[in-house]
Amino acid sequence: MTLQPAKFKVISTLGPASLNSEFLNITAEYGQTYFRMNASHLKIEQISEYRMFVSQKLPTNKIEYYLDLPGKKMRIGHLDKDYPLQSGDKIKVVKGKISDHQMIAVPHELFFQQVEVHDVIFLQDAQIQLEVTERTPDSIITQVIQGGNLRSHAGIIIDKKFKSFREYLPEQLDYIQTAKSLNIGSLALSFISTENDVSELRQSCEQISYFPKIIAKIEHPSALENLELICKQADEIWYCRGDLGSFISPWELMEWQSKTIQKAKALNKPILVAGQVFQYLTDHPSPTRSEVIHFFHMIQQGIHGIVLSDETAIGRNSTQAAKAVFSLLEYPK
Repeated sequence: MTLQPAKFKVISTLGPASLNSEFLNITAEYGQTYFRMNASHLKIEQISEYRMFVSQKLPTNKIEYYLDLPGKKMRIGHLDKDYPLQSGDKIKVVKGKISDHQMIAVPHELFFQQVEVHDVIFLQDAQIQLEVTERTPDSIITQVIQGGNLRSHAGIIIDKKFKSFREYLPEQLDYIQTAKSLNIGSLALSFISTENDVSELRQSCEQISYFPKIIAKIEHPSALENLELICKQADEIWYCRGDLGSFISPWELMEWQSKTIQKAKALNKPILVAGQVFQYLTDHPSPTRSEVIHFFHMIQQGIHGIVLSDETAIGRNSTQAAKAVFSLLEYPK
């Protein structure tokens, strides 16, 4: 089997580790100039700065930009820098927009209405887990049961109860306006539940005469229940295993990956896989053998591409990570 790199997309997430000439030149060398900007971790002005930097370094009309919108998802407030949490630590969670080394701020009223003592809070794709030990109407005390380096605006989920959160951040429309002004061709919507989320985004875009490709990110159990209708409504599907893996069992995660690929292909919609595809590359120069074999199996299933996240955005060597992935698409003759 031979793969043409131009036909298989490896979308790289831009971040501090990848915003440099060396990284961008590697993407151009392999014909993989597909770049995701994550609005959940970027200010509006940064989106413009990122796009300008890439366009100046790679003056080509073959660049494709993707803006990943936060969607209806809870996230913690801003952190100036990563904060290490260790198992056994006590940490306070309060209402607010600015987090620090003494407390985690959550700017969502609904979170405090729903959280209960003994709930387990999942942060950052369940890499970090906190158990609620005490609560008041506007704050809670938690104990870290699984630690890690907490990043600014990390996603936050309450236990595995699928508790609802159905509101956009106020900046959502600003991000859409910015995407239009920058001529970004694709919008990915996080945490959708039904096909209505897709149609609402499309209508918001059409109201300002903006007609991007709309990508549905499958990362919530509700999306699995409405998979066919979502696939019909969206232009492209991303199966996102980070948050989804916080909600369902590993076996279900594997099973739904195959189902989602099959459903998207049956409806003739491009399907990409995201979320820890080559997570080992975030800290190491080469992928694991398991990652390589899993990648080959996904290609056999007919996926149209993958999305790299931490691997390129904050990885130790984003250039080497990208090159390691791109080279897998070049089979020896």
